[in-house]
Amino acid sequence: METNSLSIEKVFSAAWNRFGKNGLGLCVTYLCIAIGVVVVALIVGLFTGLGAIMSLVTFLATHSNDFGALVSTLGSAFLSIFVIFFVAALFGTLCETAMMNLSLGLFRGRFKGCTFAASSLPASLYFKVIVLDIIVGFLCSVSVFLFIVPVFFVAPRLMLASRYLVDHPEAGIFESIGECWKLGQGNTLMLFVLLVIEVVCGWLLGNIPLIGSVVNAAFFLLVNTAAYLQLKGELVESAEAPKADEPAADTKLEASGYSKNER
Repeated sequence: METNSLSIEKVFSAAWNRFGKNGLGLCVTYLCIAIGVVVVALIVGLFTGLGAIMSLVTFLATHSNDFGALVSTLGSAFLSIFVIFFVAALFGTLCETAMMNLSLGLFRGRFKGCTFAASSLPASLYFKVIVLDIIVGFLCSVSVFLFIVPVFFVAPRLMLASRYLVDHPEAGIFESIGECWKLGQGNTLMLFVLLVIEVVCGWLLGNIPLIGSVVNAAFFLLVNTAAYLQLKGELVESAEAPKADEPAADTKLEASGYSKNER
């Protein structure tokens, strides 16, 4: 795969232009996702956490000295907490997959604005993205704890793997990891800088309750998509997205696995 040089300035410029057009809709969408994650966590908590809490309360009320019962009760409580966070994270990943598809469509002119059509993806793709994120997270964790390959080399090269898979639904999980690794070849440093900027901005904006995190998520959704498209040589630097009826746009969509009938 032919790769292109990554320009942080051009990536942020393209993302800012797109944010000016669709930023409000993206922020509202992320706000709805955040509310949805909380609601899902609460619902799961009612089914999994209530029993564990009652067991713990009963144990404390009886002043039992049974160490085995204490371990069992605490184990149930921690398991309930894990299930709540896991299901909430799973829901968030499903939503983020649709948001990545939406951002790709906005840049390519396939979508004119925020739309539920962006979530119309094969169920198998959602499953593959979940597995891919787990594998990428594992690889980054291994690089941190075992120092086999420095995390500042691994994380930037794999940060766009999910976008590649969403952009190429027919690809396999390990194929997506491999192609993303090739895509970042020669741009590891710039991708690392981009990752650091995202983390720092997330920390700064995270100090603004709710709104900061929502704006950060919406903007860097576009930043990462712009970076991915620039590495593929498809980033349109002007503020206008390609028109739906332009041959160039059709060619790009078809090359990415989309057809006119899918728009």
